[in-house]
Amino acid sequence: MKNKIKTAIDWLIIFYVFLLPWQTVYIFNEISIAGAKSQLLTGQIFATELLLWLIIILYLIFNFQFSIFKKIPAFKLGGKKQLFIISLWLFLMYSGLSLVWAQNHAAAYYLWFHFLEAASLLLIILTTRTPKIKLLWALLLASGIQGVLAMQQFLSQQIPANKWLGIVRHSASFPGDIVIETISGRWLRAYGSFSHPNVLGGFLVMGLIAGLLLWLHYFRSPDKKFNPSDLSLSKNFIKLWLKLLLILSIAIIASAGLFFSFSRSAWLGWISALIIFRISTWKLAHSFESLKVRFQFLLLPLASVLLFAAFIFIFNPLVFARADLANRLEAISQNERISQISEALQIIKSAPLIGTGLNNYTVRLSRLYPERSAYHLQPVHNIFILIAAELGLIGLMIFIFFICSSFRRIIESSASLIAISLPLALLFIGLFDHYLFSQYAGIAMLFISLTLALDDDNLQSQT
Repeated sequence: MKNKIKTAIDWLIIFYVFLLPWQTVYIFNEISIAGAKSQLLTGQIFATELLLWLIIILYLIFNFQFSIFKKIPAFKLGGKKQLFIISLWLFLMYSGLSLVWAQNHAAAYYLWFHFLEAASLLLIILTTRTPKIKLLWALLLASGIQGVLAMQQFLSQQIPANKWLGIVRHSASFPGDIVIETISGRWLRAYGSFSHPNVLGGFLVMGLIAGLLLWLHYFRSPDKKFNPSDLSLSKNFIKLWLKLLLILSIAIIASAGLFFSFSRSAWLGWISALIIFRISTWKLAHSFESLKVRFQFLLLPLASVLLFAAFIFIFNPLVFARADLANRLEAISQNERISQISEALQIIKSAPLIGTGLNNYTVRLSRLYPERSAYHLQPVHNIFILIAAELGLIGLMIFIFFICSSFRRIIESSASLIAISLPLALLFIGLFDHYLFSQYAGIAMLFISLTLALDDDNLQSQT
């Protein structure tokens, strides 16, 4: 019975990862500032959250020993609790404690609950040993769907609304929608099913790194060698290369979607992942005697790079417009980000140790600038500065402690350093955006990336 329940939990987790991009949501307790709705302060329950609650309830019902420390033997070192677990609890407790001094308690609780959900998912996956191969496939397949959607949106320059899928209507002609401005006109950036093209870009980077991990995993398989005299081995050989072909095809589609998001931070995140892949597999690639096999091994990253090069050549006016800081929209964006840093430093100085309270950055900002509407009250586009503003220097130190202890565990347990590129790429993106700390989807993405990297030894043992 327990095996069946564990299997059910595993598949529900895989289904959750696959469905995460869809932003179907129930909205309650709407908050408006200066006549405009504040998405960050409004209460929201996402459809995927309901699935996550089901996973948590099933896990608690069929696991009577609630000590997480006892449930994760891999996270013990010399009989002592691993720093990673301690740092996770510290972050959850301190961020929850910030509700006490937050001006808007409800908004702080909404975001803290999302962190609690994401941490619960992380611990459940680690304790149940959910198959990483299947999680990576779910992530890759979901990114492929988002890639197809992104291409369709960019080519049509229209995004029709669909409340059941959580998609908001967008158009290049709508003021406020995210576009690129060139001499030829306004070009709508692809959103996928997310709330912003940058969030789409971050998710596609996750999917592409999942593709790299799967590519490396299957390329190491002994079934890669063809033996015509053995029928069973021949079948395994065909299945293996069909999987590699599928991974390559989806990665190409996801790369196209990543390009059409025109998210510079996501592009840089993908470049950093490719660099880590090349460095960490340098010896492996050169261990292949045949140049043909070396080329096959590097085919996925090469295909992505060549696709980007082709699209840069075809859509060079749009790429140059994104790179041109003198461009009207880009200049506005850069000036806003610079002013956001100045405003964030001002908020940090007002409460340097404990901060404004979780998810209360825009609340404090609205007090400083009462004439601004909610649309113009945006968190600073850097998660580390945002954490310092909302949780103070104490909270920032705890978060850095959590990340460092996570990376230490990843390095100790991973057979391949490519696994570290999952959270590392997202944290790199976090230097230029805030959604990994301020939005439900971003928080889930960050914790899923940490989960997959933390248990990379599980990946190495699976077929």
